[in-house]
Amino acid sequence: MHYVRGSEELKGPLYHPVVTIGNFDGLHVGHRAIIETVVERARHLGGEAVAYTFYPHPRQVLTPDRAPRLLTTIEQRVELLRAAGVDTVIVEPFTDEFSKMSAEDFIRKVLHQRIRPVEVYVGYDFHFGRDREVLGDDHPRGHRGCW
Repeated sequence: MHYVRGSEELKGPLYHPVVTIGNFDGLHVGHRAIIETVVERARHLGGEAVAYTFYPHPRQVLTPDRAPRLLTTIEQRVELLRAAGVDTVIVEPFTDEFSKMSAEDFIRKVLHQRIRPVEVYVGYDFHFGRDREVLGDDHPRGHRGCW
């Protein structure tokens, strides 16, 4: 398994990456279902299964007084993802500056320019970008489930 500390540290393109994005603390049943799909699709396409996660947890930066108590350390999270079949784990440092990026910029600058996924899978309640923007089904650049 390949570990990358921040998407800016990627050395060259990933090979047909199938990506999931999330915090993945504890890998509950929903996380495992998405990761199984990502691993399955990556194997089918001859690509890499990629988990893109954040450290610290976004709420620890944005609302530290309401941040959830985490179930796993970042090291345990990476190990759980590896054990689930993920080929590459990208742990993005979640900073105040990073939190100000719009959803559109995140898609363009991080996903498209750095990771270049062939497919992206997220959970039903996934939000991202400044103020938890959502790109809904009516938005030309994305929708829930798989992009």
